[in-house]
Amino acid sequence: MKRILMISDFFRPEPGGVEGLNTGIARLWDSSQIEVIAPEVSISTRDQQMQFDSRLGFPVHRIPAGKTREFHQFVGHRIRAFQPDSLLLGAITPSTRMAASVAQEYKLQWNVVLYSGDLPSVSLLKAGNRKVLHRARYVFTLSRYLMEQFARKGVDRDRMVALPPAFEFRWSEGKLPLPAGLAERLRKKIVLLTVGPLVRDRGLDQIFPVLDHLEDLKDRLHWVVAGSGPEYSYLNELCKIHRRQGQISFSGFLSDAELGALFQNASVFVDPGRVAPDNYSFTVMEAAQFGLPVVAVSGGGMDELVVDESTGLLADEGSPEALARCIRRLVQDPPLRKRLSLETAERAEDEFDLQRPFRAISSRV
Repeated sequence: MKRILMISDFFRPEPGGVEGLNTGIARLWDSSQIEVIAPEVSISTRDQQMQFDSRLGFPVHRIPAGKTREFHQFVGHRIRAFQPDSLLLGAITPSTRMAASVAQEYKLQWNVVLYSGDLPSVSLLKAGNRKVLHRARYVFTLSRYLMEQFARKGVDRDRMVALPPAFEFRWSEGKLPLPAGLAERLRKKIVLLTVGPLVRDRGLDQIFPVLDHLEDLKDRLHWVVAGSGPEYSYLNELCKIHRRQGQISFSGFLSDAELGALFQNASVFVDPGRVAPDNYSFTVMEAAQFGLPVVAVSGGGMDELVVDESTGLLADEGSPEALARCIRRLVQDPPLRKRLSLETAERAEDEFDLQRPFRAISSRV
């Protein structure tokens, strides 16, 4: 196994799929053959970072972001001291762009993992970013659909590799406690669950017209939206305007244990549609691991995560009516819901295994 220096702004302890993917791949590496440099742009505290890093079997260097000269010098120092065979850069950021320039000084190759958030960074106006990708040995993407999007932007298709979908499962066995106050609201209900940051491109305002199409089922359903973000107050205000306070719960930020409890108590996972270009969701994979059938909008990376009529139901369009039809089928047909749940859990164990992207990366870098 080759020795790598991983550099990414996205490295646990924050919850999040990209952070989990990076951390999971790093854990699978031979601990004597990897070091991580993680610029401090995260929301976690120094104590949380130290506690998390201390449980890993390899060094993690947390360097203050924004100090260009110091970061440049530190990357050079670790290259000289650690003698890596190559660099693995997570995303296109100022930190990884600078790391590539240092690697070039030392005549060291680098590889890049690209996410949907990198699409705007790969344009004719971003010459520095394009140079990093054109000189990379391999460029890894999270989905085949996303690989096609980068190819259209001029990234060399022959050097791109679409990683198999996977995530780091971070929950322990056993029953987990529900967040305070939710247990009573969910009692004897079919629970719809949506998880993720409350940001505009998630399409979360779709929830309210979807429920309008399910008005006759309102006494049987409760929709939990787990997560925090800039749209939290706006969505709560919409909830009041639509008079859905008794039918929707916005949980705010949750610990891993509380989020796991919601997965355990939910009946259906709903991704109401994304404006983001790839329509890819780590939370869909997490829901699958808990055996939750998924309702989502087809297209983009979602088609690589959900098998329509097997592990979930995919709406042909992102309209509230189309999503409501899928939800209605699962609510009114318990045998269908059970079948999809069993197939989802079975597929998740094999299809979303972190060993798959690990092998794809480790065999090439």
